[in-house]
Amino acid sequence: MPPETALSEPSAPKASHQHLWVIAAGIGVGALAAVLVFSEAAREVAFTTMRSLFGIVTTPFLLESTVALLALFIVLAINKHRLDKEGDGWVYMMVPDPEEKGGTPLPKAITQRLQGTVLKDKPEPLDEALAERSMVEGYLELGMAVEARREFQAQQDLPDDVATSALRVRVLASNLDTVQARELLAATAARFANQTALLSATAREQADWLRKHLPAHEDLARLWHAEAEALAAKVQPG
Repeated sequence: MPPETALSEPSAPKASHQHLWVIAAGIGVGALAAVLVFSEAAREVAFTTMRSLFGIVTTPFLLESTVALLALFIVLAINKHRLDKEGDGWVYMMVPDPEEKGGTPLPKAITQRLQGTVLKDKPEPLDEALAERSMVEGYLELGMAVEARREFQAQQDLPDDVATSALRVRVLASNLDTVQARELLAATAARFANQTALLSATAREQADWLRKHLPAHEDLARLWHAEAEALAAKVQPG
């Protein structure tokens, strides 16, 4: 067979086998009905067989067993129809893994909140670094600078990337360690030259944070705003 002919043949649908079974069953039933209609001997044999089977089935003990099997078959058929229509009902649950080895476990504040959560669809893998940074950012949003520093210092497995460095800058600046925060910001800008826009946004967020939570330090807010403008000027266009 030429290759182009083989490629042009449509693939059979998955339900083709089921259709073949239905067609075969229909042909068989039709043939049996035709025999019963046109053959008196066939009708007599069928009647005698049905009468014998009915007598056997309705005998004590066999009658109860037959009814029980028929009821079980009906229940299974209904359940099969429900599964085909609604799905198997399996779900995903967030539970701690006691056999997990290596790495640092997530804080209990996260695992306890997720434990027992039922998900219909398979969840995506959890970004632990993002979850840990979110905890620190949450404290900062509430103006809890000391708690943010404590939480940040407790996270020992954060990746050494620009996002972690930017968060460390915010934690230091929020605790008024301005000199160390600015030194880290400058070092990070030199190390991640292509992430200047992110660092500029970090400095701008810090200026806004100081105005919101520490309004008495307007001078520091202006200082961080100037840092943001200086970094923004270094952003490459396009």
